[in-house]
Amino acid sequence: MGPFYDVISVIAIFVRSLGLLVFGVAGGWLILKIMDQAENTWQLQGILLVVFFGFLSFMAHTLTGGALGALMLGIAGGLIFWGMVKRNQESEEE
Repeated sequence: MGPFYDVISVIAIFVRSLGLLVFGVAGGWLILKIMDQAENTWQLQGILLVVFFGFLSFMAHTLTGGALGALMLGIAGGLIFWGMVKRNQESEEE
C-alpha cells in the first residue's frame, strides 16, 4: 500500500499546482476586467485590490513554495496576456 499512496501524493501535488495556475490566470483576468471599468466604480476597484492582496497574503502564509509559485505565475501570466491583448486592440483601432 505504501508506493500507491506515494504515487497518488505526487499526482496530487501536480494537480494542486495546475489548479492554482488556472485560478491565478482567472484572478489576473478579473483584476484587469474590474480595473478597466469606468472611473465611477473606484470604490469597487479599491475593495477588489484590498481583497486581492489580503488573499495573496493568506495564500503566502498557507501554501507551499511550489503551489504559491504556480499561483503567482498564473496571476502574472493572466495580467501580462490580457494586458497585451487590450493594448494590441487599442493600437489596431487607431
